[in-house]
Amino acid sequence: MATAGVTSTGLEEMKRAIREFPAEEQKALKEVARQTALREQEHARRLLRSRQKTEAHALADLIRVIDDSEHKQFKVFSEAPANQPDNLPIWNEHGTRFMTARPYMRPANDAEQDRYRTELAAASAAAAQKTFG
Repeated sequence: MATAGVTSTGLEEMKRAIREFPAEEQKALKEVARQTALREQEHARRLLRSRQKTEAHALADLIRVIDDSEHKQFKVFSEAPANQPDNLPIWNEHGTRFMTARPYMRPANDAEQDRYRTELAAASAAAAQKTFG
């Protein structure tokens, strides 16, 4: 009786690459998210600094990028200066019955959306190319 078999070369290397790909891709995507958050931070700061009021300049200095690794995200966070009401960033962004909205966070985020999506796709493709050749 004849026996048949199949020999494959590179199978173990391929399995290893498949196991490593999520880590490579995650690392690449995290860097895209970090760079996007930093650009959003700078854009929001520029919007605030273009205003004449000192309070806007103080708000600009307090925009932070927070690495929330637990939730796999970066947050661009605006906080109020110590001598101002905690809601000042919200009031500026959305307005109140006493003042018109002067948004800075949403425009900064909106300005980055297309570039973010494009860079995510490119980073994912690059990670796949690096992992699988």
